[in-house]
This record gives sequence, C-alpha cells and structure tokens, in this order.
Amino acid sequence: MNHTITRVEAFALDVPVGFEWAGSRHVRRNSLTCVEIETASGLVGQGMTALAPAPVVAAAVNHVARDALLGLDATSHEIVWNIAHWALTAPGQTGIGCNALSAIDIALWDIKGKLAGRPVWVLLGGARRRLPAYATCGFSFFDREQLAEAGRQMKARGYVSLKIQVGRPGLDAREDMVPLDQVIKEDVARLGVLRDAVGEGIEIAIDAGARLDLDAAAELAARAVDLGVGFFEEPLVANDIPSMAALRRRVPKMKIACGQSEGQVWRFRDMIAARAIDIVQPNVIVGGGFTGAARAAHLATAAGLPVFHGGGASYHNAHLQAGLAAGTGLEHQMSSAVASEKLFEGLPMFANGHLEMTDAPGLGFVLRDGALAEFAVD
Repeated sequence: MNHTITRVEAFALDVPVGFEWAGSRHVRRNSLTCVEIETASGLVGQGMTALAPAPVVAAAVNHVARDALLGLDATSHEIVWNIAHWALTAPGQTGIGCNALSAIDIALWDIKGKLAGRPVWVLLGGARRRLPAYATCGFSFFDREQLAEAGRQMKARGYVSLKIQVGRPGLDAREDMVPLDQVIKEDVARLGVLRDAVGEGIEIAIDAGARLDLDAAAELAARAVDLGVGFFEEPLVANDIPSMAALRRRVPKMKIACGQSEGQVWRFRDMIAARAIDIVQPNVIVGGGFTGAARAAHLATAAGLPVFHGGGASYHNAHLQAGLAAGTGLEHQMSSAVASEKLFEGLPMFANGHLEMTDAPGLGFVLRDGALAEFAVD
C-alpha cells in the first residue's frame, strides 16, 4: 500500500451554535479549520484546530505547509511533523503556525490509526477507556440565576466538577472597560451563588481566559479558596510565567492550571521549571497535535504534575487523556461540544459525568456529509 501524501487541503469553517440553556438565549460563532490529508492509496485523515481565525490558519496550510508535505510518506510521522514544524514555525514562533501544525498532526494520527485498525487513544498508550469529565457551564453571559440553574442541571447529569468563566470583561476589553475590582467583586458573588446551588460535594474551577493582572488574579484566587475552588485556569494576561509563579507564592492554596492555548513545547518546559503551574493542560488542537501535546505531557510526568484538559475540542483531546497514563480528565465545554456535534458523526457520548472511548479506528469519527460546504467561510 502506497502511503505517499498526495493531497493536503484545509477548510475554513464558521459554525454557529445557538445556545438556549438555563433560560439564556445566545448565539456563538465557532471559527474552526479542518484539514484533510490523503495518501496515494486513497486513505484520508482528518484534523481540526480552533481558537484562531480559520481563514488565516487555512491559508497557512494551503499556501505554506502543503508544498512541503506533498510526496512525503504519511507513516514517517516524525519526519513529516518536523518538516511541517519548520515550514510553519521556523524560528519557534507560537500562534497561527502552531494551529496549522496541530490540524496536520491530528490528520496524520487519524491515518495511522486507520492503517493499524486501532483508535488513536490506544496507539498513544491505551491507559484508560472511561474518562471522568468536568462541565464548563458557567458562561459569562449567564446572569446569577441562570448560572445557578446551569450548575444544578450539570449536577443532575452526573457531573461532580464544574468550571465557570471569570475575569470578564478583563484586560481584553479596550472600550468601556470595567474596573477590575468590580469584575472581581461580581465574580466572587457569582461563585457564592453557584456554590449555594450545587452544595459542598461539587468541585468548582474558574477560568479567566488570560484576562487579569497579578493583583486582580491574586485577590480573586484568595477569595475563591474560601469557596472551595479547586483550580484557577489561565489567570494572567499572556500566560506570563513569572507572574504565574508569583501568584502561586501569594496564594499557595490555589492550584494554577495553564497550557490550553500554548503552541510550543518549550513554553511548558519553562512554566514547569519556574514552578508557575500545578496542572499542565496541553491541547491537541493548538499544541502541535497529539505529537506536540504528548511531549508536553511527558514533561509534566517527569515533574510529577497532572495532565488535565482545557480549551474545548473535547472529542479530539479525549484521545490524549485516555491514551497517556498521565492523563486525568476531560473538559466537556458545552458550547464547543455542540459545534463538534454539528460537524462530525460517530462521536462518543458523554454520560453520567464521563466519556466512554470507542474501538473505532483513527479518531473514530468523521466529518458529516456536506458539513464542509454548509459551514464554509465565504
């Protein structure tokens, strides 16, 4: 069988998610890039990335990476990954190139799994079939009553861990900016409402989306500790490593999680070496695919730190968390999950706060017929 790469094609997609939940109506647009890699034998692997402008990522694949990859052997994974890495991120940049590389790598693993007749999670190590999941359900557009109702619904569905958005609007808001002390005050109040709604037996985590400065993050972290918050995800602007290390020293009882938006393995090395984080969060759709994310996970293992998921794309990241012994759990991001359900068929099912992996080869799910045309960016 000829495994020569004959086609590399990226598709920029815009997937609207109508969000009607807990009394809230909200439409969110998900910018996603899907990549297909085809071999001379006709085998097709599919990859995906997000959290970046899809037309730009697609252009990076179609106009930069494609010519570098055509003619290579898709099964010579390390060679292909290295060539794509240098084509897209030559001086070690993070950003759009890392997103493009991630989608390419995921497609290559999909091919590898289909050739072997085994799922990617088994090829990565097959550590566990059933993954505990936490539900990201506390969106910033919920009012307090809706937040409480969302928490109650997720508890009823069997989730014992929930995550909510905080720090919004934060330092990303350049117009009509709200003073951060007011933002933190409201976040603390919302946490109290959620805690009252779900009781003491449910773990709560918070996610600032890298929107706060050190003083605001430290104030929120200290207050959140008293409400039993388990970890604080991406608390600081730009995931600034010295500031995260300082935050850990200022509020030692709060665990800091980071990595879901990081594209290069050396960033994980530096965060771990600086003792800036407690929980390592490689994301396969951003951090170089399964290959790059697994390298970051191995650094975490060497440092004795847990590997946890954040950043959406639950169904892709499930393979990493299930495959590696260091994996601990999966985020069920209620909005991005709906986007995936519109795009793919054959997805595994969340039930009772867990995701059960399947034995389907490769990723185990494929793009729905017509999805690329339906959601294509004009």
